Amino acid sequence: MPLIIDGILLCVGSYWFVTSVTSLTLFQGMSIGGGLLPAFASGLLILLVIIEIVNTFRKEKIDKAYFQKTIRDVNWKDMIPLGIGVLCLIGSWLIGLFLTLTVMLFCWLKVLSKYSWKKSAVVTVCVMAFLYGVFKLWLQLPLPQGLLGLV
Repeated sequence: MPLIIDGILLCVGSYWFVTSVTSLTLFQGMSIGGGLLPAFASGLLILLVIIEIVNTFRKEKIDKAYFQKTIRDVNWKDMIPLGIGVLCLIGSWLIGLFLTLTVMLFCWLKVLSKYSWKKSAVVTVCVMAFLYGVFKLWLQLPLPQGLLGLV
C-alpha cells in the first residue's frame, strides 16, 4: 500500500507542478507570483516521494506478495476520511461547495461521531450559518456552485 499511495502522491505533485509552472506566473516583476508557492510545494512533494520510493525499493522485495501483505494489513476504517474527501470533491462539482460541506458535516457528526439527530442538525446549522455569513455575505467570495448552480 505505501507504494500505491506514493504513486498517487507523485501523480498529484506532478500535476500541480506542471500546472503551476505552465499556467500561473512564478514572478511578477520583483515580487512572487501566484504559481511560486504551488510550484515549490509540489516540487518538494515530488522530491520527498521519490526519496521514499527509492528507500522502499532498497529495503523490501517488491512482488505480488508485498502488495497482498500491505493490502491485508490496511485498516480500512482509517480510509473513511479519504473517501469523504473524494466524495466532497465530487459533491462540490455536482451541487456546489456550500451544500456539499453542509451534508458532509451533518453526516460526519451523525455517523462517525455518533451524535444524536438533533445535536447534529443544530451544530450543522450553526456552523454553516456562520460560514455563509462570513464567506458569502461579508467577504462576498464566489463559492463554487457546481453543475446545478445551487447556493
